[in-house]
Amino acid sequence: MKFSKILVFSLLVITVFACTKEDSSSVSRGTPNIADFEYNVTDDVNFATGIGQITLDNNQVALGRVLFYDDLLSINGRKACASCHLQSKGFADGEILSEGFMGELTTRHSMQLSNLRSQNQFFWDGRSHNLGEQVLMPIQNHIEMGTETIEQLIQKIEAQEYYATLFTNAFGSKEITKSKISGALSSFVSSLVSYNTKFDNVMRGEESFTASEKRGKELFDSKYNCAVCHGGMNLNSEWGSTSFANIGLDLVDQDSGAFGRFKVPSLRNVAVTAPYMHDGRFASLDDVFNHYSSGVKENRNVDWRLRDQTTGRAISMNITDQDKKDIIGFLNTLTDEQMLSDPKFSDPFD
Repeated sequence: MKFSKILVFSLLVITVFACTKEDSSSVSRGTPNIADFEYNVTDDVNFATGIGQITLDNNQVALGRVLFYDDLLSINGRKACASCHLQSKGFADGEILSEGFMGELTTRHSMQLSNLRSQNQFFWDGRSHNLGEQVLMPIQNHIEMGTETIEQLIQKIEAQEYYATLFTNAFGSKEITKSKISGALSSFVSSLVSYNTKFDNVMRGEESFTASEKRGKELFDSKYNCAVCHGGMNLNSEWGSTSFANIGLDLVDQDSGAFGRFKVPSLRNVAVTAPYMHDGRFASLDDVFNHYSSGVKENRNVDWRLRDQTTGRAISMNITDQDKKDIIGFLNTLTDEQMLSDPKFSDPFD
């Protein structure tokens, strides 16, 4: 009798776990509302991106948008790509580490998404060089979304009636393939272009900085030389290249990556993408500047750009409170309110 009770309990536990983890493609948030949005980026973007006009197929972007927001792409229907990339937060998520499909935390902080078409390496460690490849990796990650195979992913998508029309509109056939999924997702992510900030308006001669913002940009570019890493119009590197750096967060790297070197992130929408760094350790921009002011550790792998060129030691910038205030004022001009609220980037299931 005792053995029977144990057996029943064990089977119950296994059943509950299986229902939690297994495919839940029968559960749906409903039919997505697809408006007729225009995603083709205009010539206005040329200045901001430096890569010429971006031509996107509206139907492919619309399909990518639905895929990006669809929880059913995860193994148990609990997480979408958008779960860790919120529009209001510059397509970051505001968490130190993100929660995966089973509640387990990711190993690194969720990166913001903007102007990715101009970049050539993705993730904090740059392990992907192709955006079409990158968009599928979180779906198959064992912590993030947990879908184990592409075949399983295709079956889940095929089970939803609304995808037949979306794939037909995007590719001329309702057949679902890996390349079509990655193509649509990468098209939507490519459409997340930021070029309507006050900073952009000033660069185009349409607006002027305040005295504090102007001083902050001058400090950013010259005295503290922040632009040596956060250069170009995307403020992460020059267009077409990607920069990586060990910035002396720890004396001994806690997350070694490639010798503690991680991708220099874009500063676009930086005011809304806290917390900061690959591990989300800094809650505010004040914390970030305190690090560069006096917290850079004498790590053996610290980047040359953060070393005194005479002594070779890690630098302390000793940033004054007023300088910090002015630089943060400049960084606030990098917020793209249009991108953060544009309905064509929003959740079609809402």
